[in-house]
Amino acid sequence: MKTSSMMAVVASCTILLGCDLEPSVLFVTSGSPYQVIQLTDAEEGCPAPLRVCYLTLLDGGTSRGCWVREHAYIRAHFDDLGDRLIPVTEFRRTTLAEYRNATLD
Repeated sequence: MKTSSMMAVVASCTILLGCDLEPSVLFVTSGSPYQVIQLTDAEEGCPAPLRVCYLTLLDGGTSRGCWVREHAYIRAHFDDLGDRLIPVTEFRRTTLAEYRNATLD
């Protein structure tokens, strides 16, 4: 009974209120030595003004970190991998970012 009640709350939140249950990926880039870096709009676990990001390595490993814009670069920090400094011009907007008219300015 508790499981069905919880699912009803989640469904109501998602359908009626448009709640985000996972961070929304707004910008992505791919390159070497990583496969993909995804930038989200979520703040959870990152000190302001940083936001949550995800890195996927070529070997299939993944890491969660925090990102911030620094001039013409995005600085992504991963506890297990250190910092990555990527030019803003290497990122492309996702469909969601286009819909929200989000930019990395």
